Amino acid sequence: MIIVSLKHALLGFLSFGPATGYELKHAFENSIQHFWNADLSQIYRTLESLKDEGFVTMRIEHQETKPPKHIYSLTESGRAELIRWLSEPTVELPTVRNPFLFKVFFGALLPKETVLEHLRRFDAALHERLEIYKQIQEYLPKRCREQGLRAHKPFLLATVRLGLRNLEVQQQWCRELISEIERL
Repeated sequence: MIIVSLKHALLGFLSFGPATGYELKHAFENSIQHFWNADLSQIYRTLESLKDEGFVTMRIEHQETKPPKHIYSLTESGRAELIRWLSEPTVELPTVRNPFLFKVFFGALLPKETVLEHLRRFDAALHERLEIYKQIQEYLPKRCREQGLRAHKPFLLATVRLGLRNLEVQQQWCRELISEIERL
């Protein structure tokens, strides 16, 4: 069984080039948030652990009017660990825990309007997330060119396209369910 960890996600992003914790958080938000998320405190704790393991180095860049930047870089042993992990085969379907689906499952216990309100809010959240993913899909090719990541482009875009399709299917399902419940 492959264990997905924040450690490997950070090593992956650092394989693109040095970055601060804040820049790494921004990278998560603008690329893989549909299948992996981390808050800033988790990122900094994990970066510290990666530094202790020798997988990353950290240098401090002083700034005149701002606090110093802590810039992390991937080491050769960090790259080797990332390649080792990426090379492990993955055939298991991910485990899903979705509190929203739990509420839908037991929806008959709620008034019809309450269930419809939950579904409408879910639909609105899906719409908002879809717009974000469309923006990511649009700017990603340019970003790959600017950062010298042309070889990564098809792989990065593939994950965004899957995120878009998942959201579109969920939105279609949600809207069909709303119509079905409205007819009850």
